Amino acid sequence: MDIMERKKEINERGTLIWELNCLRSDLMPNLLDDLVSFEKNGLEEKQCDEVKKALSKLVNAATAIPDGSFLRKAIWNEFECFEKIYQAWNDDERGESDVARKHRKQQLENLRDQRHRIAKTIRKNYAILENELDLLLLRASHQAMADLVTAVPDLFKELGKAVSRTAAKQAKIGL
Repeated sequence: MDIMERKKEINERGTLIWELNCLRSDLMPNLLDDLVSFEKNGLEEKQCDEVKKALSKLVNAATAIPDGSFLRKAIWNEFECFEKIYQAWNDDERGESDVARKHRKQQLENLRDQRHRIAKTIRKNYAILENELDLLLLRASHQAMADLVTAVPDLFKELGKAVSRTAAKQAKIGL
Protein backbone atom coordinates (compact mmCIF):
# COMPACT_ATOMS: atom_id res chain seq x y z
CA MET A 1 0.00 0.00 0.00
CA ASP A 2 1.51 3.35 -0.99
CA ILE A 3 1.46 6.45 1.22
CA MET A 4 -1.55 8.06 -0.51
CA GLU A 5 -3.65 4.90 -0.13
CA ARG A 6 -2.68 4.69 3.53
CA LYS A 7 -3.55 8.36 4.14
CA LYS A 8 -6.92 7.84 2.47
CA GLU A 9 -7.56 4.76 4.60
CA ILE A 10 -6.84 6.45 7.92
CA ASN A 11 -8.86 9.53 6.92
CA GLU A 12 -11.93 7.49 5.92
CA ARG A 13 -15.27 8.67 7.29
CA GLY A 14 -15.82 7.54 10.82
CA THR A 15 -12.16 7.09 11.72
CA LEU A 16 -10.60 9.02 14.55
CA ILE A 17 -8.48 11.03 12.12
CA TRP A 18 -11.61 11.95 10.16
CA GLU A 19 -13.18 13.21 13.39
CA LEU A 20 -10.08 15.24 14.18
CA ASN A 21 -10.01 16.66 10.66
CA CYS A 22 -13.61 17.85 11.09
CA LEU A 23 -12.45 19.81 14.12
CA ARG A 24 -9.35 21.33 12.51
CA SER A 25 -10.70 21.96 9.01
CA ASP A 26 -14.37 22.82 9.58
CA LEU A 27 -15.25 23.70 13.18
CA MET A 28 -12.23 25.82 14.10
CA PRO A 29 -12.08 27.82 10.84
CA ASN A 30 -15.78 28.60 11.11
CA LEU A 31 -15.33 29.80 14.67
CA LEU A 32 -12.69 32.19 13.32
CA ASP A 33 -15.03 33.27 10.50
CA ASP A 34 -17.62 34.20 13.11
CA LEU A 35 -15.07 36.12 15.18
CA VAL A 36 -14.36 38.31 12.14
CA SER A 37 -17.93 39.58 12.49
CA PHE A 38 -17.10 40.82 15.98
CA GLU A 39 -13.76 42.37 15.16
CA LYS A 40 -15.21 45.88 15.28
CA ASN A 41 -16.90 45.70 18.69
CA GLY A 42 -15.71 42.50 20.32
CA LEU A 43 -18.03 40.35 22.40
CA GLU A 44 -19.89 41.13 25.58
CA GLU A 45 -18.35 39.60 28.68
CA LYS A 46 -20.99 36.86 29.00
CA GLN A 47 -20.60 35.88 25.34
CA CYS A 48 -16.82 35.94 25.66
CA ASP A 49 -17.06 33.68 28.72
CA GLU A 50 -18.97 31.10 26.66
CA VAL A 51 -16.21 31.06 24.04
CA LYS A 52 -13.60 30.71 26.79
CA LYS A 53 -15.55 27.82 28.28
CA ALA A 54 -15.70 26.02 24.91
CA LEU A 55 -11.98 26.54 24.27
CA SER A 56 -11.19 25.36 27.78
CA LYS A 57 -13.09 22.16 27.01
CA LEU A 58 -10.95 21.71 23.87
CA VAL A 59 -7.78 22.11 25.90
CA ASN A 60 -9.08 19.66 28.52
CA ALA A 61 -10.03 17.19 25.80
CA ALA A 62 -6.49 17.33 24.42
CA THR A 63 -5.20 16.07 27.76
CA ALA A 64 -6.99 12.79 27.01
CA ILE A 65 -4.16 11.78 24.68
CA PRO A 66 -2.30 9.03 26.57
CA ASP A 67 0.49 10.02 28.98
CA GLY A 68 3.99 9.45 27.74
CA SER A 69 3.14 10.49 24.22
CA PHE A 70 5.13 13.36 22.79
CA LEU A 71 1.96 14.31 20.95
CA ARG A 72 0.02 14.88 24.15
CA LYS A 73 2.21 17.80 25.11
CA ALA A 74 2.51 19.11 21.54
CA ILE A 75 -1.22 19.09 20.78
CA TRP A 76 -2.24 20.18 24.27
CA ASN A 77 0.18 23.12 24.05
CA GLU A 78 -1.13 24.13 20.62
CA PHE A 79 -4.74 24.17 21.84
CA GLU A 80 -3.75 25.96 25.04
CA CYS A 81 -1.97 28.64 23.00
CA PHE A 82 -5.10 29.04 20.85
CA GLU A 83 -7.14 29.52 24.02
CA LYS A 84 -4.74 32.17 25.37
CA ILE A 85 -4.72 34.10 22.09
CA TYR A 86 -8.52 34.15 22.11
CA GLN A 87 -8.48 35.53 25.65
CA ALA A 88 -6.22 38.33 24.45
CA TRP A 89 -8.52 38.91 21.45
CA ASN A 90 -11.41 40.13 23.58
CA ASP A 91 -10.07 40.74 27.08
CA ASP A 92 -7.04 42.94 26.48
CA GLU A 93 -8.82 45.64 24.50
CA ARG A 94 -12.56 45.97 24.91
CA GLY A 95 -14.73 48.52 23.20
CA GLU A 96 -14.95 50.14 19.81
CA SER A 97 -11.87 52.35 19.74
CA ASP A 98 -9.45 52.18 16.83
CA VAL A 99 -6.85 50.73 19.18
CA ALA A 100 -9.27 47.98 20.29
CA ARG A 101 -10.22 47.13 16.68
CA LYS A 102 -6.59 46.96 15.58
CA HIS A 103 -5.80 44.80 18.59
CA ARG A 104 -8.62 42.36 17.79
CA LYS A 105 -7.60 42.26 14.13
CA GLN A 106 -4.02 41.36 15.10
CA GLN A 107 -5.18 38.73 17.59
CA LEU A 108 -7.46 37.22 14.94
CA GLU A 109 -4.41 36.86 12.69
CA ASN A 110 -2.63 35.20 15.60
CA LEU A 111 -5.59 32.83 16.05
CA ARG A 112 -5.44 31.92 12.35
CA ASP A 113 -1.71 31.26 12.61
CA GLN A 114 -2.26 29.12 15.68
CA ARG A 115 -5.06 27.14 14.03
CA HIS A 116 -2.66 26.54 11.14
CA ARG A 117 -0.03 25.25 13.60
CA ILE A 118 -2.60 22.88 15.09
CA ALA A 119 -3.56 21.63 11.63
CA LYS A 120 0.10 21.20 10.65
CA THR A 121 0.87 19.22 13.82
CA ILE A 122 -2.08 16.95 13.13
CA ARG A 123 -1.24 16.44 9.45
CA LYS A 124 2.41 15.67 10.19
CA ASN A 125 1.48 13.04 12.76
CA TYR A 126 -1.44 11.15 11.21
CA ALA A 127 0.06 7.70 11.75
CA ILE A 128 0.91 8.31 15.41
CA LEU A 129 -2.42 9.98 16.09
CA GLU A 130 -4.28 7.07 14.55
CA ASN A 131 -2.91 4.82 17.30
CA GLU A 132 -3.13 7.27 20.20
CA LEU A 133 -6.36 9.17 19.73
CA ASP A 134 -9.35 8.46 21.85
CA LEU A 135 -12.86 8.82 20.49
CA LEU A 136 -13.87 10.49 23.76
CA LEU A 137 -11.29 13.23 23.13
CA LEU A 138 -12.78 13.99 19.76
CA ARG A 139 -16.38 13.80 20.90
CA ALA A 140 -15.58 16.18 23.78
CA SER A 141 -13.98 18.61 21.32
CA HIS A 142 -16.97 18.51 19.00
CA GLN A 143 -19.35 18.82 21.93
CA ALA A 144 -17.49 21.90 23.18
CA MET A 145 -18.17 23.62 19.86
CA ALA A 146 -21.81 22.48 19.86
CA ASP A 147 -22.23 23.77 23.43
CA LEU A 148 -20.89 27.15 22.37
CA VAL A 149 -23.41 27.39 19.53
CA THR A 150 -26.19 26.40 21.92
CA ALA A 151 -25.08 28.92 24.55
CA VAL A 152 -25.01 31.87 22.14
CA PRO A 153 -26.90 30.72 19.03
CA ASP A 154 -27.33 34.13 17.44
CA LEU A 155 -23.61 34.86 17.43
CA PHE A 156 -21.89 31.88 15.88
CA LYS A 157 -23.77 31.27 12.66
CA GLU A 158 -20.88 29.81 10.65
CA LEU A 159 -19.78 27.61 13.52
CA GLY A 160 -23.40 26.50 13.93
CA LYS A 161 -23.48 25.42 10.28
CA ALA A 162 -20.20 23.53 10.74
CA VAL A 163 -21.53 21.81 13.87
CA SER A 164 -24.66 20.78 11.96
CA ARG A 165 -22.61 19.47 9.02
CA THR A 166 -20.38 17.46 11.32
CA ALA A 167 -23.33 16.02 13.23
CA ALA A 168 -25.05 15.08 9.95
CA LYS A 169 -21.89 13.35 8.70
CA GLN A 170 -21.56 11.48 11.99
CA ALA A 171 -25.23 10.43 11.91
CA LYS A 172 -24.91 9.26 8.32
CA ILE A 173 -22.24 6.76 9.31
CA GLY A 174 -23.86 5.81 12.58
CA LEU A 175 -21.64 7.63 15.06
